[in-house]
Amino acid sequence: MIQNRKYKYISIAIVVALLAEAAIVTFPKRNQDTAVEMSSEQQDEQTAADLSNLTGVAVNQIMEMKNSGSSWREITETLKNLPPANNKEDKINRSNLLHEAGLGEEVLNELRQKGFQDDEIMEAKLLTERIIQQLKEVIDSTVTTVESPAALAGNTQLAEAELQSAFVKINDLFNEVQSVKLILTLQQDFGSMEAVMNEYLLSLQIELNLEDYITDKKSYQEKKEQRTITLKENEIVTMEILEKAMLDQLQQGKEEGDIEARGGDIEAATPSDEKKDSPLPDIHPPTVQDVIPQNPGKALRQEIQAINPNYR
Repeated sequence: MIQNRKYKYISIAIVVALLAEAAIVTFPKRNQDTAVEMSSEQQDEQTAADLSNLTGVAVNQIMEMKNSGSSWREITETLKNLPPANNKEDKINRSNLLHEAGLGEEVLNELRQKGFQDDEIMEAKLLTERIIQQLKEVIDSTVTTVESPAALAGNTQLAEAELQSAFVKINDLFNEVQSVKLILTLQQDFGSMEAVMNEYLLSLQIELNLEDYITDKKSYQEKKEQRTITLKENEIVTMEILEKAMLDQLQQGKEEGDIEARGGDIEAATPSDEKKDSPLPDIHPPTVQDVIPQNPGKALRQEIQAINPNYR
């Protein structure tokens, strides 16, 4: 069980790193400042720190593997084959990294007292950060391109606009600490951490408090049914829909960037109206007069008259 979970959260760490890198590459204008601040090396260090926390392998050792030319996929496979580290020093390092990740001492102690292990807490934290990152990408990339629902025509565009509004609402209400606590507390009830996250996203979308599920499941379910009765399946925000929206916008941003780049090349290659004048001197073509062919009959009469003495 622990070994399977270990594989799972290592993969999540890699996905988070790759998504962040893809966002910087495909949105060069919007993320120009971010790209400057967060270099590739800093991303590698963050990924190494996450993997160190999850596996117990020192950060510098992971960075040595990366700097030697290994890909993150190869590093992941290597770390999977290592036995889990549970010594005191590693536990202290994990605790420190959880603090640095934004979970305070009070929250950590509360979760530990409830019986949750640090690797479970970190897995819930990584899943939460992944959703926060995706929400941020979707919101930031559509602020200047998505119009209000009333301004859009057609059912498809209207549904997309309503979905974008739901993303904005969820982003405003999303609470990182609450998400981690709910994921850990309800994962047994819902079957997995991902299922809890989907329920949490829905509760924010329809303005319910998922914590009420813990105290009164029946009441929560009744309110949920009432507020989702008008929602279609493709209008309910889930991890899958959120990820698809983010990837679609990443692709759209990449295509727009390619179009702009091609347009710049064409514009640079096409001379302006002011520069269309040829540097060669103007050469006026010679004027050619029309040549009218002589009438054969008239020419013959002229020859006869020339030899006729009466015309002399």
